[in-house]
Amino acid sequence: TEITNNGAELKAKEFVDKREKLTRRKRWELISGNFNCRQSIRDIVQLKVPYCSPQEQSQIVQEIETRRSVCDNIESTIRESLEKAEALRQSILKKAFEGKLLSEDELQITRSAPDWEPAEKLLERIRAEKRTARNKH
Repeated sequence: TEITNNGAELKAKEFVDKREKLTRRKRWELISGNFNCRQSIRDIVQLKVPYCSPQEQSQIVQEIETRRSVCDNIESTIRESLEKAEALRQSILKKAFEGKLLSEDELQITRSAPDWEPAEKLLERIRAEKRTARNKH
């Protein structure tokens, strides 16, 4: 609050009252539609500030805590799912490098496909494409 000869200038800062769960800025917006008010001290003293009853405040706090709890549970589930996905990825890579990803029957079917090529040829083709792309730039 800044008091001058012309009145007082009130500046609402972003502040949360833990009991009321309303920001000071939001309260000023509700009161005046503007949070940088220039009013005389007499006007300010007579100003009626809206607020929630203690029962409403308690309900608001309870709703926020419930929603926060739900968010915490979702966050935990996501974290666990990401950890499981990473473990599965590592397991798949390990089996692929060990040659245990496909059974012998599946390997025979894959090798007989018209678009099949050994890994060495595929890697060489990828290297050649990279060299061509580098030479163009």
